[in-house]
Amino acid sequence: MRSHDFRNCCPGPYARNKRLIELELERAREAHPALAQLIFRPGTVIGAGVRTPVTELFEARVMLGVLGHDSPFVFIWDADVVECLVRGVFGPETGIYNLAGDGALTPREIAERLGKPYLPLPARLISSALRVMRRLGRSPYGPEQVNFLRYRPVLSNRALKQRFGYTPKKTSREAFEVYAASLAR
Repeated sequence: MRSHDFRNCCPGPYARNKRLIELELERAREAHPALAQLIFRPGTVIGAGVRTPVTELFEARVMLGVLGHDSPFVFIWDADVVECLVRGVFGPETGIYNLAGDGALTPREIAERLGKPYLPLPARLISSALRVMRRLGRSPYGPEQVNFLRYRPVLSNRALKQRFGYTPKKTSREAFEVYAASLAR
């Protein structure tokens, strides 16, 4: 898939920076065809003790969602990411690979697993609340986060398994279980 094939559905610094990096890597491949690139596109990296803006969603008292959108999360266990990086550094492989465990979990399933209520709210309500909270300095997140929840990428790991030769040791559900168990400690 070429970088221009990406939909920029999630405005904001994270999505914008990802797209800029992909475009720069594409330009380098075109300008220097002999250049060997190995690119990993990870799903949500998770594991024991992993804390990210995404895990903040899971650690709130109530798991929020966007009404009418139950877009799933694809997880990759942090140890699988490390193993892929080591193989990539010391191996001959090139290409572009999604890092993702098999399967996915919906926000509702995540909330159930964590024993939390799941509250899907209208997108406009969430956008408005985030806009106000950011202006008041109560949240670093803005309305662009709504699309992050609405349109989660569901990554195929087929190329990772078939061409790169690595099968993640944990599925998305198993990787999430490692994370969830670490919260209980």
